[in-house]
Amino acid sequence: MGRGMRGGMGRGRGGRRGMGRGMGQGRGMGTGAGFGAAPVPMPQQPAQSPAGHEELAMLKQQAEGMSQQMRQIHGRIRRLEGAGQGGVTATVDPEKCTGCGLCVEVCPVEAIGLEDEVAAVDPQACTGCGACVEECPNDAISRPT
Repeated sequence: MGRGMRGGMGRGRGGRRGMGRGMGQGRGMGTGAGFGAAPVPMPQQPAQSPAGHEELAMLKQQAEGMSQQMRQIHGRIRRLEGAGQGGVTATVDPEKCTGCGLCVEVCPVEAIGLEDEVAAVDPQACTGCGACVEECPNDAISRPT
């Protein structure tokens, strides 16, 4: 048997007490860690290839979408922390409300109902999420400041 043909025993990791250095026995196959062998530079792609521009645009679009989601999530957290159980809730201006019922349909906690064809908010159920505010075509619903 020749050197190094013993089922992996002694190859690197110091099995032959050489700690892996010089395994190439002068053929340029060593680790190159400070022993005269310079690392071979890897070929690099051009910085801005046509495919790179598309990928960059896609990543920017994804980042903007994530930023928008984060703003919405933080807004929802702020509203939930200060709303519900008699806290900050949506209010209805009966002069502007036409009783269309869109707010009733979009309320995720069913805190809005129609009374005498005017939207009415249950302050104990309302979480202040603002879904009704966004949906109202007459700006009849608002969140108190």
